[in-house]
Amino acid sequence: LVYELFERMAYYGIAANLFIYLTDKMHQGTVEASNNVTNWSGTVFLTPLLGAYVADAYLGRYWTFVVGSAIYLMVATPSYNPPILHVHGNTDT
Repeated sequence: LVYELFERMAYYGIAANLFIYLTDKMHQGTVEASNNVTNWSGTVFLTPLLGAYVADAYLGRYWTFVVGSAIYLMVATPSYNPPILHVHGNTDT
């Protein structure tokens, strides 16, 4: 129950901040930014269904955990440095 609470808090926090980021930093219009946030929201809700199907039909419980953990560790390592985006010639980070 607490996990679900924190998950919802993170979801709504990211959704609100994503809209502000897209309009302020990426210089998107409000319609385009709203469309992108809606697409992100739909992806967030639909990818677990795809993952559940792949896990149940092909991988099984053990390999789903192994593959998921490997992806998480690759992304969460401190040496992971995503590229800096330069939008419209702006070099501010």
